[in-house]
Amino acid sequence: MPRPELPEVQRIVTSLNEVIKGRELIQVSTDPDNDVFCSGSGPDVWDEVMRRQMRSFVRYGSLILVDLEGGGSTPVLQLSEFALVQIRGRSPMPLSIGMNPKWNPRHPWPPKGWKLRLHLGPNAGGKPGMEIAFVDPRRSSRIYLCRNPLQERPINMIEYDPLIPSRAMPPELFTSRLLQKQRSVKRILIEDPENGGIGLAGIGDWTVDEALFQARVHPMDDGAMLDRETCHRILEKISYVCKIAAASEPEDYPEFWLFHYRSDKKKRKSFLLENDLPATIQTIESNGMKSFLVKELQLRLAKPEETPFCDKQILGSPRKRPREESGIGAEPAAQRRRV
Repeated sequence: MPRPELPEVQRIVTSLNEVIKGRELIQVSTDPDNDVFCSGSGPDVWDEVMRRQMRSFVRYGSLILVDLEGGGSTPVLQLSEFALVQIRGRSPMPLSIGMNPKWNPRHPWPPKGWKLRLHLGPNAGGKPGMEIAFVDPRRSSRIYLCRNPLQERPINMIEYDPLIPSRAMPPELFTSRLLQKQRSVKRILIEDPENGGIGLAGIGDWTVDEALFQARVHPMDDGAMLDRETCHRILEKISYVCKIAAASEPEDYPEFWLFHYRSDKKKRKSFLLENDLPATIQTIESNGMKSFLVKELQLRLAKPEETPFCDKQILGSPRKRPREESGIGAEPAAQRRRV
């Protein structure tokens, strides 16, 4: 399932927590869907979560836990990157950085593709009741009801989280796991542990690209080729990127971030190096994974047997020069070798 990244989920959780304080969950509406509602979370079992006071929404990796007072089951939302969260009367909040849903206050309610709606009563200050809808027209999300959510799937599958102090990944463990894997460092960081990943939840495509840019590491470098200092720097930049991104709107991210130049090719010409020369922002793709990098700052480490260093060794294509390695102002690969 395509998952959203930590900053988008955290911003939505923060927005929801600003409006639910002092409210009671008085009703739950579900759109029956056996693909979305996992075993034990069908419409017939939601009665036990009603008439309970809302504490907060809590993020674990890319998951959202609905924390309620009192005993009983607890909803856990595993929303896909195609999902939206919408408070009635307000514009929808997408789970993907690239989504920009059109909205008009006159649009009918509930929104098309909704799967779960939480009806909340008035708060202690007398503000009227409200309604929150979780929308996924592609039906890729998963919704659970858990008796002991922290000890049950899917939350118990999360090992470490960059923004939760109690689940912070120790630098030495991060380094040890990274150095054991002979795969591209980006692949190691974004994959699940069962698929060879490192076990750091909530990070994905653009957050990893940004952290590797800030750490000056090429996304296709093998984890086993890195030194310990570089591994520590990558973990530090992951925490830095997630912390800043989760607390800010995308347009307010630092100007020197690669993020601003990913989708706007015209804007890339204004991205300058320290010597005031324009940077070459490249897009490379390997095994279906696309990465953005700055050619002059993220030099690929050459393997000992790779002399001379050439493009076909970057992406493993023996027949032709990959088009994704070409770019405006690109130089021959032999000139990009780190020395």
